[in-house]
Amino acid sequence: MSYAPTKEQANNKGNVLFYAKGHGWYMGWFHRPHMEHTTHWTYAPDDLNIPIESDEATNLAFKAWLKQYPKDCFGAESMALMKMGFLGGWRRGQP
Repeated sequence: MSYAPTKEQANNKGNVLFYAKGHGWYMGWFHRPHMEHTTHWTYAPDDLNIPIESDEATNLAFKAWLKQYPKDCFGAESMALMKMGFLGGWRRGQP
């Protein structure tokens, strides 16, 4: 990496997204040692503290919404962020 991120560039929990060759994107503290082969970093969205409610209706709706994308194209971190966004829209009546 050309330069490490600073506290001002981290989200409200102190995290940024890093990219490591052979691993992909991962979230970590801005000041922590990085995984081997980390080459890039970018801003992470703020944690909105939206509780993830797991009920059958929202799970079915989220799975149906995901069908528009190729299977297995998202990692666990991406899926968690997308589910938070989906649930935020679901609560506002706009899944």
